[in-house]
Amino acid sequence: CLGYNGPAVSTAVVRVASGDISASPTSCVINVNESTCNVGVTWNTLKMEEPRMTDGLDNTLSTNATGAGVQQPVSYGNNTFVIKNGSISHNSVLVNAVCDSSSKWTGTVCAPATATINSADCIIAKNAASCSVNVIWSTSNTASAVTVVRPYAGNSVFANGASGN
Repeated sequence: CLGYNGPAVSTAVVRVASGDISASPTSCVINVNESTCNVGVTWNTLKMEEPRMTDGLDNTLSTNATGAGVQQPVSYGNNTFVIKNGSISHNSVLVNAVCDSSSKWTGTVCAPATATINSADCIIAKNAASCSVNVIWSTSNTASAVTVVRPYAGNSVFANGASGN
């Protein structure tokens, strides 16, 4: 293309936005009677006009262009953190949270496992070695079945299951 007194020159500047995000650790353990655990989220952006770090529901958690190990609460299950420029997603990281092994997720909290064992008194008759009683047990918030053992009988299995009679 020719311009006045020579060729016309045109220059265009194109801003290409980018961003990276990571979490450490990528999984965490929720303590008993708690609903979240924390992870450190690190992100950085390049040439973003409206940087945002959001959760998976697009709630803005930060508008800083960078963050290093910023502690974020994570609820039970999979959680996503996203780096965005305005409404445009550039990168994301997935974080998983589980309950402590001595608890179970109730929908709101990692509740402790509980067990109840009841039995009647037993009177051993003269010249007898033992007596029989009815034992009733129940559990709640256990991740697996419970095994009831007889400690006086070499830890032999008495019963299995979350409850019984």
